[in-house]
Amino acid sequence: MLEELADLARGGGGTVWLLCPMEDPGQLPRLDATVVPVAQDEWVTLPDAWVANEHRNRRHLR
Repeated sequence: MLEELADLARGGGGTVWLLCPMEDPGQLPRLDATVVPVAQDEWVTLPDAWVANEHRNRRHLR
C-alpha cells in the first residue's frame, strides 16, 4: 500500500507524509523491520525540537 501511495505522489497525485519514529536517524526509515520504500531525497530527519512542538511555544516568540 505504501508503494502505491508513493507512486501516486511521485506522479503528481498529491503529497504523502508518513512519520516513522526512529532511534538512529542515520538509518533508512523503517516500520518494524521493514524499510519504507523511499528514495534518499524523499525523507528528512525531524529535530527533537520540532517533534516537541517548540516552534509553537509562546516562550520562544518573545
